[in-house]
Amino acid sequence: METLNLEVGGRPRVRLESIRGDLRLVGQAGTTLRAQAPSKGDLKVVPRDDETVITCASSCMIFLPAEAEVVVDSVEGDARVHALTGWLRFGQVQGDLSVRRCGSLHAERVSGELVVRKLERGLVVTWVGGDGQLEQIEGGAQLGQIEGDLVARDLAGALTCTAGGEVHLEWRPAPHSTSRLTSGGDLHCRLLPGASVTLLLQASGEMDLGKHQSVASPEGQRVTFGAGEAEAVFQAGGDLSVRGPGKEFAFSELEGLQEDIDDLVRTHWEEALSGIEGAGALAGGFDPQRVARQIRRAMDQAQRRVPRPPGKVTVTFPSPAEKAQPVAGEERLAILRMLEQGKINVDQAEQLLHALEDKT
Repeated sequence: METLNLEVGGRPRVRLESIRGDLRLVGQAGTTLRAQAPSKGDLKVVPRDDETVITCASSCMIFLPAEAEVVVDSVEGDARVHALTGWLRFGQVQGDLSVRRCGSLHAERVSGELVVRKLERGLVVTWVGGDGQLEQIEGGAQLGQIEGDLVARDLAGALTCTAGGEVHLEWRPAPHSTSRLTSGGDLHCRLLPGASVTLLLQASGEMDLGKHQSVASPEGQRVTFGAGEAEAVFQAGGDLSVRGPGKEFAFSELEGLQEDIDDLVRTHWEEALSGIEGAGALAGGFDPQRVARQIRRAMDQAQRRVPRPPGKVTVTFPSPAEKAQPVAGEERLAILRMLEQGKINVDQAEQLLHALEDKT
């Protein structure tokens, strides 16, 4: 395992020119940038003019000051970002892009799924090849084209998006803003408390407005909620339903705590697994990198399986009924050998054993 440390200051400009694997970016306190990659990953961290330039021929994990300004030109795998309050820009991500608890995000092309949770100052994404999942977005969202479905919860501000699939939206538009949302399938919208908007609705299927009355016009059905301060056009290739503001159903304190725990666990796991991947093959045919990949895959699958209803806390690991076959004896023995040789500590060994027993 290769680790590079560089003093960069509290608000550095960082450019990742090429990452030929998965990327993990984690904001933290301090003024030091720490980059980790496998020993043969050809990791390079080079100061250049007023920015720090990073390239890597494999997957890498980077810890950097939370207020860093980050530009990522290209990622060939998945990208995960947590706790960066400065602006964040991506050129091309060939896998999935997951961003949590960050300041702002601007991305050009995401070939996989887009997941953004708790963004403070707005979202701009030109194209997404998969589905989009948004939660607690401030400052609005300009999403361009999403080829799959869009699910947006607790979105505040103007919204622009064309989705190829269905759209499920919980939304509070900004006063005097203009929005446009197009869905290739059904479109379902619930306005959040305080919403004041006039909607122009067009649907190829049935239209359901609950108890609210609409006014027919040549462009479609027009309905006003509150004082109608904002304007929006909804176009649905299937059915279209809109519900006015009801009970407050913003995220609860417990659900926010769950997300914090998920992010913390994921970060610590990545640190432990990066050390395991760099440990090298041991006797008995054990492949540390293969084990690390299996654990990551099990965690990702478990998180996708577990539903997240508002206000409820769930555990993002497999239940006992979902456990696979016990870990092979040689893998357990290899972990113990790494502990004996000092390549991992007791806590990491215990976590690896538990994860291997629960892997799917």
